Amino acid sequence: MARFEGRIKKIGKQKTQDEPTRNRDRGKRLAICLGNNVRVLRERRGMTQTIFARKASIERTFLNKIENGTRPVTLVTLSRLAAALRVDAWKLLRPKAQPSRRQRR
Repeated sequence: MARFEGRIKKIGKQKTQDEPTRNRDRGKRLAICLGNNVRVLRERRGMTQTIFARKASIERTFLNKIENGTRPVTLVTLSRLAAALRVDAWKLLRPKAQPSRRQRR
């Protein structure tokens, strides 16, 4: 009986260890989705990263990291991006906009 209890505990631990990984993956997908949408909308409006960063009151390097999906954003930053693009913030989070033709590295 003790052998089975040990296995049950191990299985239970594996489930709890996998959950943060899934949440982290969701966060990465959301960051990539946000970055793609920001880039697509910015390019459609004919803005460079420098001009757009000034409009959004953020650093250009920070914008670059957002567009590449490597930097999470706060709600304040999300609202600044949306205001600079003149869209609702939720539109930046939906997976509708098509990624640019430029190859992602």
